[in-house]
Amino acid sequence: VPFRARVIGIVNNMQFESFREVSRPMVIAFRNNPIHNIDYYTVAFEGSGPETLEELRRVNDMFDPANPVEHHYLDEEYERFYAADEIRSRLFLVFASLVILISCFGLFALASYEIKRKTYEVGVRKVLGASSLQLTRMMLYDFLVLIGVAFLVGLPFALWLGRDWLNDFSSQLSSPWVYYVAAGAGALILALLTTGILTFKAANMKPVDTLRTE
Repeated sequence: VPFRARVIGIVNNMQFESFREVSRPMVIAFRNNPIHNIDYYTVAFEGSGPETLEELRRVNDMFDPANPVEHHYLDEEYERFYAADEIRSRLFLVFASLVILISCFGLFALASYEIKRKTYEVGVRKVLGASSLQLTRMMLYDFLVLIGVAFLVGLPFALWLGRDWLNDFSSQLSSPWVYYVAAGAGALILALLTTGILTFKAANMKPVDTLRTE
């Protein structure tokens, strides 16, 4: 039924539901109105929740005994909105940690094999005057190339996965490139830590020890 109402103010859009939901129009009106006659109010309190809730019920019954208090805790509502995302993020963290751990073991085994295979070459180069730093850079170069290729192969998948997740939300945010650059830098540092000790140890071996084994 049409009715006349006096508008006393307009506020910016507010998100009173999950960010997956589109922000809908909302009217904030006095309790005696033809649109909605239920009061909603927010109370911030310190101390015991049950005691505060009992006091709110007592005050409400003094003014509106026909409508008892229905309460919701704001933090619990927020947790309910994003409970699935929290579970998904924890599962992703667990599986990502396992994948990284397995990758480090594989990279360590590959580095051990490659360094053992190049033991003779390292000894010859050192006899010819190559420094330990040059030998270390030479052996690390192949691993850095592999890590770079893996990063370039995995980057499109990471972009697609991130955008697909963000598409579930009504308010879209851009994915800063700094996150992907940081991920690549983290993988590079982790790989250097995994292989650096082996390569540095091999580069500092005495030529007489490396050539004796051949």
